[in-house]
Amino acid sequence: MNPASVLTHSKCTCGKGFNSQRKLNLHRARSAACKRHWMAEVAAFIPHTDTQKQLPNPDIEGESGSNCNVEICHQNDPLISPSISDYSSSCDDELMDGDDSDTDGESIPNDNPDEILGYGYHNDDVEGVSPEFVPDQANVGHDPGMEICHNNIYEEPEVESDDKMTGTVEASQLTSASRNLSEPSDNGADIYIENYPEAGRVFSRIRSKFQDDSEIQINTGKGNLHYPFANEMDHELGLWLHESGLSVSKIDSFLKLQYVQARKPSFGSGAGLRDRIELLPHAGSRWKEAKITPECGRPASSVTLLYRDPLQTIRELISRPSLAEYIEFSPKRIWSDATKTSRIYSEMTTGNWWWNIQANLPQGSTVVPVILGSDKTHLTEFTGDKKAWPIYMSVGNISSRARRTPSKDTWIVIAYIPTTKWKDDTDIHGTLNARLFHQCMEVVLEPLIDAGRNGINLADWDGNVRRSFPLVAAYLADYPEQILVNCAAGKTGPTTLAGPHDLGNILPSAPQTTEWVLRQIKRVAREVDPRDVKSYTSRARKRLLNGVDRPFWRHLPHFRVDICTAPDLFHGAIRFWRDHLFRWIVHLIGEAELDARLKALQPMIGFRHFAKGVTHLSQWTGREDREIQRVFVALIAGAKGINPTVMRNARAFHDFLYLVQYRSHSNETLGYITDALSTFHETKAIYIEMEARRGKNGVLDHFDIPKMAVFHTFVNHIKELGSAPQFSTEIVERNHKPGVKQPYRASSRRGYNTQMCRFLDRKERIRYTKELITWTLQQQERQLKDQAIGELTPGFQDRIRASILAPSFPLQHRPPYLRERRQGAALWLNRSPHYTRLTLTILANVYSIPSLQQDVDEYLRSNFDLLGSIGRQGVSVSDIMHIDVWENLHIRTADVQDEAEPSPQHTLHALPPGAHNGLYPYGHGHCILIHDSKEAQDVGIEGYRVAQLLLIFRVHFSPESSFDNENDLFGFEPRRIHPHTNPRRSAIDLAYVRFLKVSEEPDRDILMYRAQCAGSKRSRRGTVIELDAIARFIQLIPRFGSRMNRNITAETSMELHSTYYINSFATSQIFQAVY
Repeated sequence: MNPASVLTHSKCTCGKGFNSQRKLNLHRARSAACKRHWMAEVAAFIPHTDTQKQLPNPDIEGESGSNCNVEICHQNDPLISPSISDYSSSCDDELMDGDDSDTDGESIPNDNPDEILGYGYHNDDVEGVSPEFVPDQANVGHDPGMEICHNNIYEEPEVESDDKMTGTVEASQLTSASRNLSEPSDNGADIYIENYPEAGRVFSRIRSKFQDDSEIQINTGKGNLHYPFANEMDHELGLWLHESGLSVSKIDSFLKLQYVQARKPSFGSGAGLRDRIELLPHAGSRWKEAKITPECGRPASSVTLLYRDPLQTIRELISRPSLAEYIEFSPKRIWSDATKTSRIYSEMTTGNWWWNIQANLPQGSTVVPVILGSDKTHLTEFTGDKKAWPIYMSVGNISSRARRTPSKDTWIVIAYIPTTKWKDDTDIHGTLNARLFHQCMEVVLEPLIDAGRNGINLADWDGNVRRSFPLVAAYLADYPEQILVNCAAGKTGPTTLAGPHDLGNILPSAPQTTEWVLRQIKRVAREVDPRDVKSYTSRARKRLLNGVDRPFWRHLPHFRVDICTAPDLFHGAIRFWRDHLFRWIVHLIGEAELDARLKALQPMIGFRHFAKGVTHLSQWTGREDREIQRVFVALIAGAKGINPTVMRNARAFHDFLYLVQYRSHSNETLGYITDALSTFHETKAIYIEMEARRGKNGVLDHFDIPKMAVFHTFVNHIKELGSAPQFSTEIVERNHKPGVKQPYRASSRRGYNTQMCRFLDRKERIRYTKELITWTLQQQERQLKDQAIGELTPGFQDRIRASILAPSFPLQHRPPYLRERRQGAALWLNRSPHYTRLTLTILANVYSIPSLQQDVDEYLRSNFDLLGSIGRQGVSVSDIMHIDVWENLHIRTADVQDEAEPSPQHTLHALPPGAHNGLYPYGHGHCILIHDSKEAQDVGIEGYRVAQLLLIFRVHFSPESSFDNENDLFGFEPRRIHPHTNPRRSAIDLAYVRFLKVSEEPDRDILMYRAQCAGSKRSRRGTVIELDAIARFIQLIPRFGSRMNRNITAETSMELHSTYYINSFATSQIFQAVY
């Protein structure tokens, strides 16, 4: 129903009317364009001062601060200004408070006495505060007994309590749903969220650390926020010099330049600059040094452990305002529908582990899941044996999205484990290193023992204090460090009881438990003295253990070895594919044949093209792994040596590999993982039969591969702690550059360990000071705006404060139109066309499309009518003034699982024959899915047609030939509207495509659809469509047959073949959406 057609009480700037102020507020919350206009009206009443920041105008060129030469030609989601936080929060909070009034003048009192008991003063030791928190032992282990009520966000909700909430969001957008309960879905699907009662309760409030440090900084600097630097320019220069990588001597040389001397900064040398940086405020803990005496063995040199307090690191992470929107304090259960039969698992808050731990803590407590990660790495390139063994730390309260984003700085180095050489026999060096690791880790994590048992008072970014229990929940490591942490023997399952000959079993082995490991250690210790390292290690290996007798985690509360050591995607599943499955199949197909097929694939921007093949590569990275995985299944289909069983096996493992990388799961997708893994195991014997499973000494008749035992643990770990990507060791390796490589390069290479710690200390002071200055300026701006709106009604003041005055850290520097592209599907062209003011005749000759003029004329006559004429007259090519042509089209589709997560951008080409100096003799066009009917959904192939893009052009009409599109070619409203388009348009964006016929069912074994050219392979006869009809990018891979024609190249493969596979593995988005 059109809101404008009913009696309206309130009207938006867009013209739509609403019968209540609440519905108008909801409309503004959902429409960012209307919100921006409304904010502009409100801002007009707010006086601007020199200290206030002007809101950027997204409609003025250059205001966004981006240099991208782009023009948004088709928009779905309206632009959202990065300087204004999401208004929906204020409206949704109002709904959840249960206010049934349509007026703005009423304020809602806070009736929850437990929310804030009083205000105190900040103390560096938060535990010194005496909150009114008495653990109720009767509530330990209580049953939550939750009831769930269903609310429709578009109606007046009746919420029984804060703990009983549901959201109406799209079921496929699982991660987003878990963060925003009130976000409406487009299709009306419901999910049900069950929050744990009283978890994460705030029982007192103090001054936040940012408040205290901001006041100290202003007082110390006498109003200068940049103290100990003279001013902002001096501060900026100092930080640039420090972060540039210049040595101290190079900085000294720079400061001696006459140009710099004329503008002399407050520091006169590189050493002086570092001294000033070390005077900046700091939120984290200071580094400590401990001399470690190994319990056994004779180290060749003294052993020094550098570490810092993990509790202070937790305080630092939880108190950062920039992470406020990413932090949660209570577990939840998310269900896909009202029957509560299918759980949804995404963040750590949605897993069983957090929920079960919460039931064993006093009511109102807060769980802080501690996540650790480690990976021994080389410090030098190519030469030398210098190594570092960093221990990284984060917390599970922070969303996985923030933890996967390096710029958020959510991972902090808390220790450098010493690496040493030994004077003992070489056959016990491994055990000595393992024992030293556990001895050092016990020192580092010792503060977590008492804190995990009794809890600590933890203040967040706003000074809210919770009784928190930091518990080690996950450890990110590759296989060697997994068995090191869990005290497992080599060639065994790190978290299961799988022995050396059980690793390839089709059924999972029983999980290891903490009690089982400790019990086995005690039994071995009774049989052999642990000080006899060699004998003890030999006896321990018979019980599937290594030689460690005192694990660091033996006293940690609620530690579970079967859950804590997370299955690794990067060094586990992906490396298994490279080291084993890929090699088996290459043996069957042949290196030359595989390379020839890889070289013949159509080049695409964002996809690596292996112009020389891949089998010659001696060193691979994760990038090469993923690039080959995305084309491998379709590439080998039909090749000689690849029988149906091999094809099913390869398809099953790639399904497993892509499924475990989902950021959110339901019971159904977990079932898909189990099915794919079962198919892989059932068919893997074919590699032994065909003698492709080979070792150094010939054919192997077993699958005793340790990584295979880990595959069975993915499903259970996802249920316990959430999706697998957040526990990949890729995250750890990504932190090596800022946490290890850069500090080492900034050192003198002598005594570098201490220098690396000082470098990290300076780096963290710089980051904290930047955030502190930003927070202080925002608070000052907030106070000015708060004064300006003080005369407004209380209800209106609450909404303004929640929208205009709330800080928006993550979006403050993001160009508004880039945010639109990240949040929804969008098509856009470069600002300037590649060719302009052409005629249809010239265009037809250049692109070798003889029927172009006829096809365009037919399309215009069928779909557009002139306005203002006597009667109605069809538009024809005679009304065209000129044509502009683009060779590139940019497309970004909405993420299938999370609209807030940026999906990859793809650039599609439509080049004419002979382009690039004859490199493409038949032209170069990528493939797309086109909307065909109303049945088209976000996922699946029904309702779409497959086509090859041949031409992208804009038709300009004479001003007197404005027209109206009365008809709907595809039977549905287009999903894009040109920003300059109105009912009287003078230009339209079109594309010329060649449709392909798609098989009704996917091919057996490979499970991919076939697409076939309707006419001649080289024919360029096609159809005109409006650019809005393009739905998404897809990749077609030719069916090469048993042996590929060596005359086919990457530039001709799409034109010289007639049958293709629609590649399911081109991207993770296509894998989930095109099937």
